[in-house]
Amino acid sequence: MSSLLLFLAFFQPAPSPVEGPVETWTVDTALAKLQARVDTITDLTADFRQEAVKTDSGLTIERRGKLYLKKPGLMRFDYAEPDPMFYVSDGRVLVQYLPADRLAYKLAVQGSSLAGPFRFLVGAGRVTDEFEVKEFKDQGERAELTVVPKEKGAAYTKLTLGLHKVPFAIDRLAIVESTGNVNRLELTNQATAPVPREAFDVTIPADVRVHDLSNPAAR
Repeated sequence: MSSLLLFLAFFQPAPSPVEGPVETWTVDTALAKLQARVDTITDLTADFRQEAVKTDSGLTIERRGKLYLKKPGLMRFDYAEPDPMFYVSDGRVLVQYLPADRLAYKLAVQGSSLAGPFRFLVGAGRVTDEFEVKEFKDQGERAELTVVPKEKGAAYTKLTLGLHKVPFAIDRLAIVESTGNVNRLELTNQATAPVPREAFDVTIPADVRVHDLSNPAAR
């Protein structure tokens, strides 16, 4: 099973060109902007385009779909292209459902490079409690922040966020999985209107085979 994807809430619609001088950021500025958005966002929807790069073969797979986030802890990724599939999480367990294959998987969020990076966005934690900063680059109208998870056993080893300064937006993301594979994500058409709780319910038909990887006894 491929644990895909990436990140991030607190995105705004496509930024407009900035007129006049742009403030120079330090890493502390970037972290403060990020934390402020985490503290204020409760719901997010966005269209996404994902590029998943397999390092062993060099194969790049492009996928598109829609992302839903809601505090506390709710996440949903609906893939529409090239094949429909769904990832839904209640903050503890992630369900991957592949309708065409009549298969579903369950795994702990900690073990997913898809849902793992999103947990602090749909929780109440602090960015600096979840991540250690490894590199920061100020790039004029943009900035780039690279962090690593402090949590032991995380399914990803590095996360790079592309930041647009004015208006503030996280519009590019790259996740390096523990396998070495890389996922890149772009989000568009972001909205922060309330997402119904029912949007995170998933019903798996009785004839679908379910592999429960969240429970070692069930493997």
